[in-house]
Amino acid sequence: MNGNQLFAKILDLTTQFGQKWIFAIILLLIFWFGGIILQTFVTKMAQRKNLNKDFLHLIARVVKIVMVLLGSITALGTLGVDVSALVAGLGLTGFALGFALKDIVSNLISGAMILIHHPFSLDDFIAVANLKVL
Repeated sequence: MNGNQLFAKILDLTTQFGQKWIFAIILLLIFWFGGIILQTFVTKMAQRKNLNKDFLHLIARVVKIVMVLLGSITALGTLGVDVSALVAGLGLTGFALGFALKDIVSNLISGAMILIHHPFSLDDFIAVANLKVL
């Protein structure tokens, strides 16, 4: 193989992989902008309902992170990476963490419900089994 053939082969491979990289980057940017749009949408919808700002910020960030994660997996698949093992691993990891952290997640959801519904406020007295706790 002479120098011209080698250069032509390298140029051809660069063009093929370059197109995949450009398409993968475009996909990642689309998902990233989609995450920003969804984050803004969640924030606007929640502000209309006068929900807690800290809770809204948390939910909006989670939505954006999920969109970027989905975009990353899609971009990797576009590049030719076998993402089936990655997706299966993420699913198993999520199940294991969910099972291991069920009490923590339960408390987190309970705290979020308190922030959303405001069942009591500062200086309220709460009576439990004839005991009053300040």
